[in-house]
Amino acid sequence: MFEANARYDGSYVFRDGKRWGVFPSFSAGWNLYNEPFWKNIEPYVNTMKIRASWGQLGNQNISPYSDLELIPISSDKLNWIFNYGSTKPVGYTSAPGLVNRNLTWETATTTNVGVDMSFLNNRLSATADWFERRTTDMVGPSQAMPGVLGANVPRENNSTLRTRGWEISVNWKQTLENGLSYNIGASLYDYKSVVTKYFNPTGTLSTWYEGAEVGDIWGYTVNDLFRTKEDLDSYLSKVDLTHIAANWNTGDLKFEDTNNDGKVNNGTNTIGDHGDLSIIGNDQPHYQYTINGGVSYKGFDFSMLWKGVAKKDMYFYRMSNIYWGFTNGWWESCLTPGHLDYFRDQPGTKYSGLYEGDANINTDAYWPRPYLNSTEEAKNKNNANTRYLQNAAYLRLQNVQLGYSFPRSVTSKMHLEKLRIYFSGENLLTFSKLPNGIDPVAPVGFPEGGGGDYFGTAGTGRLTYGADRIYSIGLTVTY
Repeated sequence: MFEANARYDGSYVFRDGKRWGVFPSFSAGWNLYNEPFWKNIEPYVNTMKIRASWGQLGNQNISPYSDLELIPISSDKLNWIFNYGSTKPVGYTSAPGLVNRNLTWETATTTNVGVDMSFLNNRLSATADWFERRTTDMVGPSQAMPGVLGANVPRENNSTLRTRGWEISVNWKQTLENGLSYNIGASLYDYKSVVTKYFNPTGTLSTWYEGAEVGDIWGYTVNDLFRTKEDLDSYLSKVDLTHIAANWNTGDLKFEDTNNDGKVNNGTNTIGDHGDLSIIGNDQPHYQYTINGGVSYKGFDFSMLWKGVAKKDMYFYRMSNIYWGFTNGWWESCLTPGHLDYFRDQPGTKYSGLYEGDANINTDAYWPRPYLNSTEEAKNKNNANTRYLQNAAYLRLQNVQLGYSFPRSVTSKMHLEKLRIYFSGENLLTFSKLPNGIDPVAPVGFPEGGGGDYFGTAGTGRLTYGADRIYSIGLTVTY
């Protein structure tokens, strides 16, 4: 078997001359079990097909008009046009930034090889695949220019990302002599994306660098808190923690000097000198799997689908109030009984309505000393670290369905081809080590960074909701 295709795609986000791209693909397969030499093997391996494919697709996901010298307008200074009460009728524009007129398509080239097999009179089937996707001409940073240029250097098509992965699936289906039929199956797959080309001559960790795995979490090693004043004073006399914060209290995180240089810092924050930072986890899902099964008998049918991730790490930053409980202030905190296991070495005032024991000393706490402020010290003491790195693996009962199809003797009288009633449930069970209220499938909310404490790329787990549990009853009618 052989198939070939060619796409000719155009996009308005690129200028004339760079707007169109040709993206070919082909696939080939061979059903070995149809060959004469397979007759002796067929009793053991009923079917077998080997296949391979190669193809390219274009990606136009860049900011529109990136190749045009657009004139920016300061909208905040033009509000006087619409606001009669303004006494400062001042509006202005500024010179456009530099642009790259040669921006064009990113190209994703995918190679796939696989095999399909069946055994035991086709009751057992298996599939295995390996793939590689290489995205070239990705838009990345350009080479730095002298400061006398006076403008930001535009981005260009100069980066490459490689993704390799595999997938295996096994299914069993059988019908018994009494009419009962059943099926069960499972699949497992994984992938890893690595940056193979990126302009980052200094190797800074604040952006991609060659050899970086997408999803890596850089952080510090923290094994415990400062439980006593003696421990705190002794450690500070030997290790300089001023890079993290200037002032330290009992109950703060005890950042470890992993490179034994007498201080805890991130060095020059580069891949060649990252100080006490190390890769402590990866936030991409790995070893994703599904388990499905079903049974039918005399018109009744039942099916279920489980989905899960065996390995995934996650770090919740300081504004993730559902995880940490305490954040900037009491008005932003989100406390549960579990959050009350925070460090306190002095008794507090027991106010009416607080949980029992809230005023007691708790030096064996899991959570650190809370800071209800937005000082830099409060932020820095929550740098990503091993102690509070979370296991985001999960298993979820995605769907359960129970149905009944009326027999032909009933549907024929109603002039129907098929009549089936069913009950369905979605997201019925979730097994996860994450705190209640954080959905392991999509644990995101308002992040921290970018535009203050509320916007950016980090800070998952703020103002999030678990997946809805849905129950439904349906009727399928076929005329």
